[in-house]
Amino acid sequence: MNPHPCLRQRGAALILTLVLVTIIAVVVVSLFAMIGQEATLSHSAAASVRARLGEEAAFAEASAKLSALTSNDAYLVTLGRHGSARYTFITSPSAEGVTHYPLFAGGEIQQSALPDFDAADTASLANAAILAPRVAFSGETRNDAIRTPRLSDLDTSGNLFEENRRPELGLVELPSDGDSAWRTRYTYWIEDLEGYPNLDLVGAQVAPHRDAAVRLGYASHDRRAGPLPAPFAMAGTTKTAYHFPTSHRGQSLVDQVAPGLSPREIVLQSWPVTGGIHPYLDASRFLADRRHLSGSHYDLVGGPDRETARFASGLQPYRTVPLIPYGHGYVDEGKPRFNLNSLIANRDIGIADLVARNLPAFRDRSGGFPDDEDYIATLAANAIDYADEDGRPSLPTNTINAGTRVFRGVDTYCPVNEFFLKFEYVGYERVGNSDLIVFEATPFVEFWNPANREAKMEALRLRFRFLERIRFRANSTFHEILESHRVFDEAFPANGGLSVTVPPNHYEVVKFGRIRWKVPVGRPPLVAFPVVQDLRGAVNVSVRAHYELYLGDNRIDRCGRPEPGEDPMFPTFGFFFPRHQQVLIGGESFMRLAIPSLAGKSFGFNAGFGAHLGDPWMPWYSRSTAEEAQYRLKATPASRNFDHDKVSAAQPDRFKDQARVRDWPDRGYDAAPSSSSIPDSDAEAPDRFNRPANIAETSFAPWRISNQRRFFSVTELGHLHDPVMWIPGPASGPNSLIAKQANQRYGLLRDTQLKSLPLDAQPGRMWGGGNSLRIGRSEHERFDRPGMRASQWLDLFHAGYNGTNLGPASESDASAAILYRHCDPRDHQPPPTAIDPVESQAEPFALLYDNDLNAQGRYALAYGHLNLNTAPTRFEIETLLRGPFVSCDLRLDQDNYKAPNYVRDGEDGVLTSGLSEEAIPRVAGRLLEVRPFYSPSHFARVLSELIERHEALPHHHNDAEAEETFARIFNTTTLSSRHFRIHSAAEVYHDKTGEVVGRARRIREVFVRPERDTDGKIVRTRLEVLSNREP
Repeated sequence: MNPHPCLRQRGAALILTLVLVTIIAVVVVSLFAMIGQEATLSHSAAASVRARLGEEAAFAEASAKLSALTSNDAYLVTLGRHGSARYTFITSPSAEGVTHYPLFAGGEIQQSALPDFDAADTASLANAAILAPRVAFSGETRNDAIRTPRLSDLDTSGNLFEENRRPELGLVELPSDGDSAWRTRYTYWIEDLEGYPNLDLVGAQVAPHRDAAVRLGYASHDRRAGPLPAPFAMAGTTKTAYHFPTSHRGQSLVDQVAPGLSPREIVLQSWPVTGGIHPYLDASRFLADRRHLSGSHYDLVGGPDRETARFASGLQPYRTVPLIPYGHGYVDEGKPRFNLNSLIANRDIGIADLVARNLPAFRDRSGGFPDDEDYIATLAANAIDYADEDGRPSLPTNTINAGTRVFRGVDTYCPVNEFFLKFEYVGYERVGNSDLIVFEATPFVEFWNPANREAKMEALRLRFRFLERIRFRANSTFHEILESHRVFDEAFPANGGLSVTVPPNHYEVVKFGRIRWKVPVGRPPLVAFPVVQDLRGAVNVSVRAHYELYLGDNRIDRCGRPEPGEDPMFPTFGFFFPRHQQVLIGGESFMRLAIPSLAGKSFGFNAGFGAHLGDPWMPWYSRSTAEEAQYRLKATPASRNFDHDKVSAAQPDRFKDQARVRDWPDRGYDAAPSSSSIPDSDAEAPDRFNRPANIAETSFAPWRISNQRRFFSVTELGHLHDPVMWIPGPASGPNSLIAKQANQRYGLLRDTQLKSLPLDAQPGRMWGGGNSLRIGRSEHERFDRPGMRASQWLDLFHAGYNGTNLGPASESDASAAILYRHCDPRDHQPPPTAIDPVESQAEPFALLYDNDLNAQGRYALAYGHLNLNTAPTRFEIETLLRGPFVSCDLRLDQDNYKAPNYVRDGEDGVLTSGLSEEAIPRVAGRLLEVRPFYSPSHFARVLSELIERHEALPHHHNDAEAEETFARIFNTTTLSSRHFRIHSAAEVYHDKTGEVVGRARRIREVFVRPERDTDGKIVRTRLEVLSNREP
């Protein structure tokens, strides 16, 4: 630390010093003018006037300091402690270092170098604060000048205590005229108003219930989302939770994309405390007593136990420009964050350039990802596909700034779960002196839509081919089936194709057109008709085959891929088409099957060990896929892969040959496999097993797709598919995953290697799947390194201002104009903003929002957000952590080796807490201890580490639930502020005897309004007094 005893001695603060000197000079002139009239005043009146002018001097210095230090968007508002007393600081990071400016009289400025947060290991960030401001004074102090309002807190044991209401403060002497023995001195103490819940927005519903544990924005298929706000009991408490208060008039419920889009999701709920009354116990009365209109500056009233000062009201909304933080080594540090929605709207793969420029080590996450494809561009394409309206994967042909990159995004295009091929000997034709053997193949593709949105695929075409030479015996002679023998291919038409729609989380077997070959075999004179048998490879017993899927002219899926430079005569990808030895007569057929998503060592001649962890996106990258000669023993058409031969009650954790979503690295909910989906014989066509979509299983979908043309929050990046292609364990040794098949059991792997890739994980071309970007939860251990953490995307991107995704069904509805024109933030969630600046000028958006508040704008809007760095007690932090999850209403009831049994909150009326009740106080306490947070990724790493350390997440969850706590806190909080409460005091005393003859004290709530130019840069600030009263 480099303490500086006086603000006026710092060259860096010269402008602030000049402002202070000017303002104080004005006060001194007034003081001297008053002294000139002192003879005409009574002694008490003169003392009162002197004290009042001294208090004005205190306010002048405090307000000038606030105006000067908040004239940019880079500062933080932080907290230091001296004993149990709080002290507020403006913390200003820069490329040169960090400076803590005290917002109290007599405090010392502290300056130091800014550490590399990226280089610090995550555990250390969660163990101790880094560069927290230190409370130090440059001279003598007293603790009797200012008395702060009553504020209770919780100690480490959960007992209630009251913080020190008499902070130590320095006193500033005003100049004397030299003749009078009476002197004036002042002090001030500033606290952050945005560290307190804002009663105008936080939990401000007017439904007739108390102590509500409200979470808003459930999916439309959620059982909790009924037409009426029926109550639910919170598990383990006597409190009541309402899912959709009646005060949300004019709004309909749409699919939730991110929790916490409005501060109204911060709900003042109470829980048992030791040694007193919970300060939120009377929350409903506080809400009823709040200021009814912004700017009507009167106080809350109540008894002595009501801590009215721990709430804020009448605060003003204001714009901020999110900046790329200092202290992480970013090339673009200090510049505005990039608007993700603007990049998405332009389908700009430049997202990858921004990530690569600021996080050059991020490409090291690629592992076994194909060398000739771009891993970061694939993630960028996934971001576009998550938000855009169409269901077509992003490719170099339909994006900009792709350059020479090769990639394919993940949209609502349905991946292949199982591929079936009916191969038929149709018969023979006699043409001249030769017989033509006619074969026909009919492909069936079982699509699984793992997303929560309906998938629509247009112009869908399939190309099938044999990768190796294949032959058969006819008339006692072997003959090869050549590509030149293909006479028509209805599966791959020159134009058009199939139109396929698959509901969310649904399986659908689609039949493609026929493919026909005619093979000339000659005509021996003694054979009446050819007999076909022993269909096999010309070199090996089995032959590799391959399929590709196209949407129009774009290839979007295939059965594995060749390695760069691979000899096409010896392919290592595709699926195996095993030998068929039996005799075939005209009209007979057999089935062949490829199951891309099986795990473990595959059947037959497949190469080595691998696992797609049930993730059917992986066949695109895998070198080989599993296959079974007898279709009916392995296939589960119109259901999920589940090998009934291998998986039984005796081996419930078998890792091999199944696709349990709950066993993915990021988990999920398993719908039970359909018992009727197992074919009785090879004669049953796969599309016979299609069944109607089950709307109740929509919420089981493991992937999230928005398709709302925008990111409502950058926390939605946690929904993006991440192709983590690593062998999750040691490459050799007795416990190696590739050593022996007996080790392929989830009981050995689930909570070790699969949940988090260990440091010794190795790149694996046949491993991967089941992962999404870990934005607000624990990163894979293998990736928890500088420049490789997914949470650092939070530091680079923002999403403009979006309101919430709660609004009218359509902006063209008549109700939309009513809602936007009469929207009241006390009773409504803010409806969506416009997508872009052009749309923002039209109704209904222009009825409520300024043109610069839109999804693609440069600004974020701070209104009712809680400053995480200055929240004064554990109550505010615990409130953010408590409450049920809203990402899914499913709860694990009883485990089962096939599929667990689940119950829904809407069926029994009981909401379960998201995080463990026992862990919440420990997590909240540690968050307070390790502040301040310097960036979004800093906070994300700390929170995820604490949740993991204290086992706060339930054992069974999906990735959306795992991200939800962070998303809710990130979206409802900030790390800075522009609203403050200034406590100022002055006293008049005799310079010889010390007798105090006059005192003045005031409490003012102020807003430091930024004024910006057309580029968004702050050109000046203006301090506005919102309220002014005596203590």
